[in-house]
Amino acid sequence: MFKNNYKKFIPKKELGQNFLNNLYIIKKIIKIIKLKKNDILLEIGSGFGIITKLIILHLKKINLVEIDLNLIKFLKKYLQFKKKKILIYKKNILKINLIKIVKKEKKLIKLFGNIPYNISTNLIFYIIKYIYYIKKIYIILQKEFFEKILSTSKKKTNGRLNIIIKYYFNIKPIFKISKNSFIPKPKIKSILIILKPYKKIFFIININIFNLIIKLFFNNRRKKIKNIFKKKIFKNVKINININLNFRSENISLLKYCILSNLIIINYFLKNNYFKI
Repeated sequence: MFKNNYKKFIPKKELGQNFLNNLYIIKKIIKIIKLKKNDILLEIGSGFGIITKLIILHLKKINLVEIDLNLIKFLKKYLQFKKKKILIYKKNILKINLIKIVKKEKKLIKLFGNIPYNISTNLIFYIIKYIYYIKKIYIILQKEFFEKILSTSKKKTNGRLNIIIKYYFNIKPIFKISKNSFIPKPKIKSILIILKPYKKIFFIININIFNLIIKLFFNNRRKKIKNIFKKKIFKNVKINININLNFRSENISLLKYCILSNLIIINYFLKNNYFKI
């Protein structure tokens, strides 16, 4: 049925549509998610509903997010046998208010999805926005993007996204997925990962200032640390932390960014009685 319907469908490049159609991989993923009957799951980008059809067998109900109207029409017919158990949001995932879903269901939510490369970064920041309402995130990312956020490339340097995601989540890679498992076939491999929000994280006096400090450093990523420290914000701040001043932003660890952020808050923002750069 998938192949017959796919032949009539033209994938939209702007939506990054690559549909997982390997049944073995799909069953393996569902087993990893460990669904319980009362779990609240939000599936991001349901596509032709192949995964959805198997997931719904384990749940009382499921929330789907799909932006493509042609696919929504198909899903309504294809999943009609479970119509009462399915709620479809005709929206971009980044526009969904997870707080409303959690308040309605009175339970933390699980997220699952095969994420297009073009929204991967925005999706991470979206998830962080609702981090206290999420139990776990199971997402398929392009392997290249995963290496970027976890610094698993040969360079092993940090980036802004890398620092922030490590602050909020325990990141667990599960297994790689071949290009041949998708239709149409993507150019690079994918990987299934689990993001679990930390219950206890590094102590930060003010998370907004921490995020602004990270942004400041990576907006000046080409400069050496000693030159960044010449900015007004660091004036009269005693940087009593072991940082090589010839390093650049990408060479500083998450822990040191946390300590540095707190030092700046104490020595600059609190003393000047305001919280903005």
